[in-house]
Amino acid sequence: MDWKQFIAALAASLAWPSAVLAIVFILKKPIAGILPKIRSFKYGELQIDLEEKLKEVETTLATEAVKQEVPPPPPAPPRYAKLAMDAPRASMLFAWMEVEKAVADLISNRGIEFNHRFDKQQRMQMRMLKDSGVIDDLTYDTYVKLSKVRNDAAHLQDRQIDYDEAVSMSSSCAWLVKRLEALANESTKPRT
Repeated sequence: MDWKQFIAALAASLAWPSAVLAIVFILKKPIAGILPKIRSFKYGELQIDLEEKLKEVETTLATEAVKQEVPPPPPAPPRYAKLAMDAPRASMLFAWMEVEKAVADLISNRGIEFNHRFDKQQRMQMRMLKDSGVIDDLTYDTYVKLSKVRNDAAHLQDRQIDYDEAVSMSSSCAWLVKRLEALANESTKPRT
């Protein structure tokens, strides 16, 4: 192979990668502008679709709550519905904070102590509460699904969240808070 053949082979092998880099460089701004408007994303096992996750929670609560004679999800609390108009992401995160508080209150009211490794790991605490029969499958599954939605809302800052998603999250969180409060109050009632 002489130097001319080497240069030709090198040029041929670098042509496609160079073209791809040039296209990405040229279209960088338009692509960056489109990313926040993407409603769902899937790559291999990773799938992000808040609306789909929230509809799944709503459907499960509507069907399973009736079977278990638990009240269905209430409408979103007015303060969160109002906040969702201006800041849907904040509405979702504030609604989730009430869930975290309700879990902490349940644990406190029941007098449950966890190994120090799990003091700050609420999801693990919820798993242990489920395994010990303090909470039921519906409550635990709802907690897990909503925690994933909360994480996506908190960490995927480029993704836009709309009013309906925020209201759905607030409504589902309100149901979960009421459920956890009811379980916490069961432990404080005097036994006869």
